[in-house]
Amino acid sequence: MLETGGVISLERAQEVQTSAQLQAEQQACETQEFIERNHHILLVDDDPITLRAVEQLLKKHGYKVSTALNGREALKLLEATKTSPNAAPIDLVLTDVLMPEVSGFELIHEVVHGTAFSDLPVVVMSSQDSQESVLQAFEAGAADYLIKPIRRNEVATLWQYVWR
Repeated sequence: MLETGGVISLERAQEVQTSAQLQAEQQACETQEFIERNHHILLVDDDPITLRAVEQLLKKHGYKVSTALNGREALKLLEATKTSPNAAPIDLVLTDVLMPEVSGFELIHEVVHGTAFSDLPVVVMSSQDSQESVLQAFEAGAADYLIKPIRRNEVATLWQYVWR
């Protein structure tokens, strides 16, 4: 093997290869730890039955879940986790869109376009499956749009939005 300005030994080539293998293994371990980590999801829905059902589904998949019944309550929880040193940081917001006080669209806008939480992905869940609703959510800044009822495979892969 040649190195700039000379020849490297077989031992040096093996050291480089071993170092690259160790780095790849370390990165794979870090990736697996990230995937297996209990991601913290803020679940927002004004329907208490839907809120509990989706919360249980999220917990079955290993997520830590905080809940809010409307956008205003969600914003207060987000602010509390930012200012409290002991609070577990929220990794993702999963929100309905049609809610009283502060709608899901207003919540998305505040999270995605505000300065305090702009790095936080927001995924919408709604029973509205019209193209207009989906487009409105993406225009507001949503990372994805899930149609209710939420399916297990959708819940299982929510961590991917945190990865981005």
